[in-house]
Amino acid sequence: MKIQVTDFRNIKQLDIEIAEEKANFIYGISGTGKSSLIKAISAIPGEKDTPVSSPDRSPVILIDGQSPNYGAVRVYDDNTVSGLILQPVENETAYDALVGDEAKVEKLRARIDDALKELNKLLPEMIVRRGKIDNLIKAFGAKAGKASSGLSKIQKEVDSKPAGATRTALQNGSKYLAFINAGTALPQYESGKCPFCNRKMSETAISRIRGLKSLTQSTLKLISDNSQLLSDLSIKEPDWMKKRALTSFEKEIERQMVIRGALDSIIKLCALDESNLDKTLVPNLKTLAKNLHGTFPEAVPILEKLNENSTELKKLLGQMQTEFKNLVRKKREAINASIREMGIPYEIRAEALDRSSKTITYRIKHIEDKSEANRGELLSEGEKNIIALLLFLEKDDGEILLFDDPVSSYDGYRRSQLYKRIVAKQNKTIIVCSHDQSFIKQAVIDKMKGGATRNKVGETVMLAHAGNQMVAQNIEEANFGSLRAFVLGHIQNTDSLSQFRTILNIRLLCELDGYRRLGDKKQTAWGYTSKILHREDRGAIIKYLEKRGYTETEILKLIESEFGIAVTPIAEKYVDDNCDGYTLFEKVLFCRELKGISKSMKSVLDDIVHLNNSLVICLDPYHYNDYPTYIVDTIENISKACTAQKNEQATK
Repeated sequence: MKIQVTDFRNIKQLDIEIAEEKANFIYGISGTGKSSLIKAISAIPGEKDTPVSSPDRSPVILIDGQSPNYGAVRVYDDNTVSGLILQPVENETAYDALVGDEAKVEKLRARIDDALKELNKLLPEMIVRRGKIDNLIKAFGAKAGKASSGLSKIQKEVDSKPAGATRTALQNGSKYLAFINAGTALPQYESGKCPFCNRKMSETAISRIRGLKSLTQSTLKLISDNSQLLSDLSIKEPDWMKKRALTSFEKEIERQMVIRGALDSIIKLCALDESNLDKTLVPNLKTLAKNLHGTFPEAVPILEKLNENSTELKKLLGQMQTEFKNLVRKKREAINASIREMGIPYEIRAEALDRSSKTITYRIKHIEDKSEANRGELLSEGEKNIIALLLFLEKDDGEILLFDDPVSSYDGYRRSQLYKRIVAKQNKTIIVCSHDQSFIKQAVIDKMKGGATRNKVGETVMLAHAGNQMVAQNIEEANFGSLRAFVLGHIQNTDSLSQFRTILNIRLLCELDGYRRLGDKKQTAWGYTSKILHREDRGAIIKYLEKRGYTETEILKLIESEFGIAVTPIAEKYVDDNCDGYTLFEKVLFCRELKGISKSMKSVLDDIVHLNNSLVICLDPYHYNDYPTYIVDTIENISKACTAQKNEQATK
């Protein structure tokens, strides 16, 4: 897989090859663009993703010459940790981690769906009907005796024996109210004429209409607003002024409630799965058919047939529930075992899950906590990251998995365990970006030496700045070793090293071997190389040796016997180099010995050298520029100044 990123954030141009369906590892210090690379191939570029140096240019990201399929990508980063650990509510990513492969459950679900397929055809209509009955109950209430119900309000209005406009409205119902409202909206009404016959209206008629228009009683509005609802449910609007009619209307509402209960049971039956199983619904099929006889006659024979096979249906539901419970239990036990293996005294407890939305709610509980409280916020940052990473790895979707610095600040054991789990993912193209040199070292060695994961490791590369470009350098096992071995190898294998450049590297060998602490003669050898690097003239160097009781020949023989490197005596007027042809690491060695360099910069350059020396195994500093951009630019500027000065002296 070839990834090309152009003009994206701090990446001007980057081409990188990635092995498909393997774990690829990208190493680079902070600021080299690892997170930018992950962002580029995981989400559509936004306004903030334009190049820093050229905001007028648009980012271009290609994978094998095509725009990325962002839907096929999953990313593990700080946002993933926050979402999984601090907000474990209806969590989509954790669902797969804590439920797993539902193939067997789905087969049972398919058999149940097949048994309910005829009933499912009626489901949309039933859901609509249930909603309308809910609105009916909400509007009028279930019983007239409840003071808060709409029916009670109408009853109270009738008992008050209303007169005039209110009585007329109650007697004539919602159609009359609608008729009046429609007429008053016409222009003739404003001129005092009847909107329908165009005759002049009497003052009594006008007064009555005004009374109707000014009515604010909620009961009249209730009647008017729900007229269509009653029609939709085939309920005849009663004469609201007659108590007998109101009693019949109350019984009709109660009948609709029975129908509503039957509809709700059928809807639940069709939606039954292992997470909300209620097998008690199955034996009620005959009763459901009876309750729906007049409202949904087409459902009756279906329910009666299902009732004949209720034992088999109940058995299928039971099997599905058992299968699902076992599945969730095994996955939970597996993830908690992984958490324990990482030395974390917490465990995950699943609370509620929804198979339709594929979400789950869970708690993170301390193993010694007697309460059932969620302790996710008490986890250390490292523990949060590890648990989130374990959950992320258990989710089995996404063709490309991206990891942004997943093992930062972990000890060797945990780093190794997480590395193995990442590499073990099957049939995924994985890209792991890290600034942890030892982490990518493990991948390189694993790739070269083999073992169970040998064929699962893809490319191992380093991102580094080269001028104003970003380059990806392959890393192999031979690129790791001790700094001392790399220095010796560089001196021995580099053609035509000048005398000054040779001494530059020998001085580092003396430093690495601790010559300043290993006796008078080795201290003198260290001083001899240091004075050359400080550009002291030959006379001063020879006097230094004589004062310490040694000749130059003796010191050079010591160097040859110790390092196997033959060095000729310093010339009377030796000339130091101008850094032409030096590696960046040699420029670091060169610049830190300059007299004019500031103490702070010398300290920084010393740290670069000592950092490599502090590692038993490091990345070859002569071939990999493992430095921040600021340091690279500073070193290059100093080197250019030295070159210019040498050229100026040569012309004089």
